[in-house]
Amino acid sequence: MLGLYCVTILYPLARLWYWLGWYTTWGTLLLLALLGIPFVFGLLRFMTRVKVPGLRSNALLTWQGLCFVLFPVVLVGEIVNLVAPIEHLQLGFFALAAWALVAVFCFYHASRLFVRTVKVKTAVPATGKKVVQLTDVHIGSRSVKFLENVVAQVEKLQPDYVVITGDLVDSSSVTKEHLEPLTRLTAPTFFTIGNHERYEDCETIVNWLESLGINVLRNRSVDFAPFQFVGIDDAESPHKVRMELETIKKIENRLRILLYHRPLGAEDASSWGFHLMLSGHTHRGQIFPFNFLVNRFFKYTHGDHEIDGMHLHVSTGTGTWGPQMRLGSRNEVTQLVFESDI
Repeated sequence: MLGLYCVTILYPLARLWYWLGWYTTWGTLLLLALLGIPFVFGLLRFMTRVKVPGLRSNALLTWQGLCFVLFPVVLVGEIVNLVAPIEHLQLGFFALAAWALVAVFCFYHASRLFVRTVKVKTAVPATGKKVVQLTDVHIGSRSVKFLENVVAQVEKLQPDYVVITGDLVDSSSVTKEHLEPLTRLTAPTFFTIGNHERYEDCETIVNWLESLGINVLRNRSVDFAPFQFVGIDDAESPHKVRMELETIKKIENRLRILLYHRPLGAEDASSWGFHLMLSGHTHRGQIFPFNFLVNRFFKYTHGDHEIDGMHLHVSTGTGTWGPQMRLGSRNEVTQLVFESDI
């Protein structure tokens, strides 16, 4: 965490201050405050799991997001200055202007929804069937209006089934009423918990969803011909999938789909006999250069992968956590269309 802080927050801010000549007494105090706020917040949020009130938390996370965005701007400034040296004050103002433009793009980009269509080959008779995956919607960080837009987009796709692979809720300020747009989904809908449901009041959230007509799959299987859906609770352990599958019976002549929040245990899922595994969690880093950190922890961070005959799809996430910003990633609703491979 300290290394990430130094590279993505301390370095770009300190460098911008140097270019602008802001190392006066008041300028230095302001810089120290701007550097200290995300560091202290990061310690509280990630190391001790202290809960910060919603509005303050979102504001602090947005500031961190803006710092991440400044990093590539300053990096480009450094390269330009090496090739064709520019007076520092002028370079500083160019960096400020570029930072503002990139930030506006990030906020705008994070407000958009993209539909990604993935074709899945299968020998099981399921040709023409459609499953839509939502994941990491993050209501709390995102508004009810955003959820309404997501549901409207799903309904336009007219899927046979909808699956939500965790992190639907990420704040204790969310109530059951905030989730009521889900009742507008006309296709059978399945949900598995993510890490953020575990951080909040998981049992209450599960009860809300069940009362809204959502099928919650907690380490269990359901048979909806031609599919067998299996949902496993999110866990930090890389062995969670393998351990839970020991208690779940495989149904023959079904297209078997595993819903698991984080892209771990894919090899175990393939060995068990799944045709398709759907995950999220990574957001593809959400804001560059955070993707480099995500790549260190996960082998599969986004997109489609074939693992010993099983198709793994890792969504970049439908919503955003913390800052409503995207750079180098996008909000996705995934439409999976099944085709015969025989």
